[in-house]
Amino acid sequence: MNNIFNIKRFEKVFGNDASDFFPKFGGFLIVLWAIPIIIWVFTLLNIDDSPIKPTFRYSFIHLLCSFSCLLVPARLYRHINDPKKGIEFAMTPASSFEKFLSMTLFCAVITPAIYFIGAYAIDVILSIIPNSPYNEYIWHRGVIVSDYNDNQLYLSVAAKSIKFGFFLKLFNKLTGCLMTASIFMLGNAIFKKRKTSKTIGILVLFAFIATTIIITTAMSERFNEFMLSIVERLDDMPEEEMSLWYASKVRLLINYSLIFKLLVSAVFLFFTYRKIKTQRY
Repeated sequence: MNNIFNIKRFEKVFGNDASDFFPKFGGFLIVLWAIPIIIWVFTLLNIDDSPIKPTFRYSFIHLLCSFSCLLVPARLYRHINDPKKGIEFAMTPASSFEKFLSMTLFCAVITPAIYFIGAYAIDVILSIIPNSPYNEYIWHRGVIVSDYNDNQLYLSVAAKSIKFGFFLKLFNKLTGCLMTASIFMLGNAIFKKRKTSKTIGILVLFAFIATTIIITTAMSERFNEFMLSIVERLDDMPEEEMSLWYASKVRLLINYSLIFKLLVSAVFLFFTYRKIKTQRY
């Protein structure tokens, strides 16, 4: 028998996690699904007739999806490192890799998939209600291609680059869910109490350090000279050439973002697996 992976053992672990999913996390999903409905109701009752734009709804759904990936590890696998309550997890007849794989699937794939399906279904239902603040479906006006803003220049560029725009940015969102889940999976495996809040605290600290470095760099004379040269170059460009230049930089930015998220996810998932494998009770 393979000590690392056996499909029958994995099926039992996966089934056990599946049976725990909705009892332990279903309430949180309902709350996350309800938030857009509450905003929709308040907007409907408001005397202001301004619609809720698809771009806002798209970005907001992805933000709430990140929250679901952030919360699920500590809800489903809270006791994996507990000296007493973690015995059940340790005694599960499966290898460390099988437990880790099931955990990764539920935290980084199944949870965001379930949330997205429910969130988009709710958005469609709210869009077809008469006099709805959702005056357009969420995929209208190229929102799936561009969720940044309503800048017409960007939208025209995105329309020309729809192949990269849709599939690359969709994959970018999925890797974002993977990175969020992997970070909080490791935090859940390391900390015994206040798992989510401690992980958030560490992330805030790193964000503060990174922001300080970025601001310091942006205030340097060399950086200002570099930015000034770019502005002067753009001023001399025809609009069509500037659009192509902008599109190439957006592609480059997304590519770097993908590589960064995949590398971070790989590192955190590796250390999560190592922590599960070496955990002592």
